Amino acid sequence: MVKKLRCSGAAQDVTERRISNFTDKIGRCPLIKNMRNKYDFSKAIKNPSVKKLKKPISIRIDEDVIDYFKKIADDVGIFYQVLMNLYLRQVKNEELMPRFVQEAKLTHRRNKAA
Repeated sequence: MVKKLRCSGAAQDVTERRISNFTDKIGRCPLIKNMRNKYDFSKAIKNPSVKKLKKPISIRIDEDVIDYFKKIADDVGIFYQVLMNLYLRQVKNEELMPRFVQEAKLTHRRNKAA
């Protein structure tokens, strides 16, 4: 029987026999047995900076928009992804609203009142 496992982003076929051989070797390893006895993670604290890590996403952006940010980023000397993140953070922090969203809200309110 073959199990599909994901490893480093690529699917690999690994037989159950290989998996069990690997786990047997780990179980017999004296270093791992010592490590299991030596460390107690029951009182471990989560790293507070983990919340600040950036989340990778997949997004579709028009080519001309990317070119615009790439040009500015090149002039400043930073990566365009960093520039886009800084720009979005500024929009968030200043609670800026795109014009089309403001107009849509006004239209929605007018329709609701009528």
